[in-house]
Amino acid sequence: MINMPNKLINASYNMPLSAMRLRTLALSKLEPLSYLFGISNPVTIFASEWQEIFIESENPYRDIKRAASAFSKAMVQ
Repeated sequence: MINMPNKLINASYNMPLSAMRLRTLALSKLEPLSYLFGISNPVTIFASEWQEIFIESENPYRDIKRAASAFSKAMVQ
């Protein structure tokens, strides 16, 4: 189960589906205890993972790039 703060959920209302997928995939890779102590490692998402999880993606590289761009533009207040 993934718990998210309300601020992150509110920001997702204006995100495209690909950005929400990227966020969810990244959150699923975090190690909860490491994250809580502020020592989590960077999260890497590979195109092969994206393709495996989101089967309908015809071009995972493009989709990840667009998702990252949209995610970085989302406003979390």
